[in-house]
Amino acid sequence: MKALSMILFVLASALSSVSAGEEAADFKERQRIVALMEGRIVARDQRVVELANEIRSVHHRLNAKLNRLVDKLSKIEDSPDSGFRLGKAKLEVIDGLKKATEEFVAQREALEKGLRAGSELRSVEDVHAEIDHLNAEADNHLAQMVKLSLSFARDENVSKYERVGGSGYYTGGYGWFEETVEVSDEWRQNRRNRTMDQKQRKEVSGVLDRAIERCEENIQRAESALENGNPSSEEKEILQAEIDVHRSMLKTRQAQKDDLLFESQPETTEVGRDLARELEKAVEDELGKVQEDIRKVVLGHRQLREEQAKIAEMESLLADRKAWLEEHRPEVDE
Repeated sequence: MKALSMILFVLASALSSVSAGEEAADFKERQRIVALMEGRIVARDQRVVELANEIRSVHHRLNAKLNRLVDKLSKIEDSPDSGFRLGKAKLEVIDGLKKATEEFVAQREALEKGLRAGSELRSVEDVHAEIDHLNAEADNHLAQMVKLSLSFARDENVSKYERVGGSGYYTGGYGWFEETVEVSDEWRQNRRNRTMDQKQRKEVSGVLDRAIERCEENIQRAESALENGNPSSEEKEILQAEIDVHRSMLKTRQAQKDDLLFESQPETTEVGRDLARELEKAVEDELGKVQEDIRKVVLGHRQLREEQAKIAEMESLLADRKAWLEEHRPEVDE
């Protein structure tokens, strides 16, 4: 009986020793996993920095191209010789600016919606930083659009006919002939200018009207959520930030709309047909590059959000693992 008791005691001691050894090994294994996770997070943080730099670089290149186009085109206008060419080129640039603006506004609104819904894994600071960046880009492209809009020649009071031959008696007194008049080239060009100006004004005003409407709707929605809902303190901060941003944008958009309503005749120089043709080609080439840069920017923002969301997820898991290690840390024999 004593022998059996001794065997059981030795066996229990051995099992206890094995269990303690396994726990120590498991603890060390978990420590190594934590170290690896920390390294992966550092690597992903570096990737986020690289992506952010790439996005800024593409945005800088995009804006440089558009600024060159807008600055060049805003200083010139069509002549009777060039007809519609410059006006059409300007409308194409305005359309490109409109598409860029709409893309960045759509991304911003999706981010704001994610914040309100609580579906964003990233920190509020990271999301607001991206929203601010997208707002700045949309503001810039709208300002470029308005600048180009203001460069269109306005309708003027121009005489339709011009005298190309005088009146008088035929040589030898064989009768009276009337003066010869024709429709003037200046009148024809003024009619073209009026057509192009009305077309672009409708386009740009429509963009600004929709932007103003969006701002007013977003302000009303956020104010209603603050007053009638039961938001948490964090939700209140998010809603108030939206209200402040959209009020600022609303003020800017209304000022831009006023500029369009009260614009004066621009100080531009007429260009001939050959230069207008070359500018048409240059605009076509540049707009192709602009569209490619917009695609790169959209992809870059998506990759940035994915990386930041993954980091947030990993950091949460890492915090849980560190808490477990702290709770199960083996006691050190004194």
